[in-house]
Amino acid sequence: MYTRLAQNVYVTNSEQFSQAVSMEGANSVAFNVTAMEITSGTLTVSVQASNDLENWNTLASTDKTFTAAGYGKKRITGIAETYVRLVYSMGVSGSAIVSAGINTADL
Repeated sequence: MYTRLAQNVYVTNSEQFSQAVSMEGANSVAFNVTAMEITSGTLTVSVQASNDLENWNTLASTDKTFTAAGYGKKRITGIAETYVRLVYSMGVSGSAIVSAGINTADL
């Protein structure tokens, strides 16, 4: 099931988190990101997972990075947790405008 998580969200030099998405029995996700107007630095988008909505861990090898405006997508399989979310972060400087979504599936 596809869920839009961000539409023209302004990301600065701190981590920002999307809403949590229930996996509803799925074991994989595919996320897409459109990065617009990156002023400087690197935008990193990662996937975090949780079973209780309080304790989140970043899933290995989920980073998608941007140093300029563009589109990217990534698929992650083998997820056992109940919830996922995206984390948007910039380095020590810069900003970006981000739109993103995530699709859950049982593969």
